[in-house]
Amino acid sequence: MSNPCAGILIVCALALVAMPVEAGEISFRGHFRCGLNNYSWPLSPDTPPTPGGSGVIEIDSDGNGKFTAGTMTQHLADDTHFGGENVCTFHLASGEYHMSSVNAGTSSIAWTLQQGSDNHCGAYTRNLMLLGFQASARDYRPFSTTSNFFLLDDGSSKWVGASLLGVSIGACAPTH
Repeated sequence: MSNPCAGILIVCALALVAMPVEAGEISFRGHFRCGLNNYSWPLSPDTPPTPGGSGVIEIDSDGNGKFTAGTMTQHLADDTHFGGENVCTFHLASGEYHMSSVNAGTSSIAWTLQQGSDNHCGAYTRNLMLLGFQASARDYRPFSTTSNFFLLDDGSSKWVGASLLGVSIGACAPTH
């Protein structure tokens, strides 16, 4: 049986968090914490989206368009587990953001699965059925994600990423 939520992690990405500096000026420097939720598309117009997992992103930005460090922990479902049973931790391989306006833009981030994560995580990120029971080199190759983000005046952000399989949404806030 194929998991309708498989592959949604691929669209999960961090959207930037803005920290107000002065009126009309935004700085992207510091440490940020984001919550995220994944959903598969509805099976029909009359059904709701299917929740696929949730997680937390902790990330650092240098204020010059680059992410310098970060982790993403997700609680996911797969072919054999319900949502939340697989704990998958990823490390930032690389990341950058580009502003398209004063309060909107895109981010591109590459993640690498952390050794010791649930063996199902690698198959999940590659949208493979029943291939994650034993970790292999394929599971630890970086994968890239992109998202659109929207900045709010209080320094927080909202973001969304989508693919053919589903959508990820999240909210971020600066930590002090």
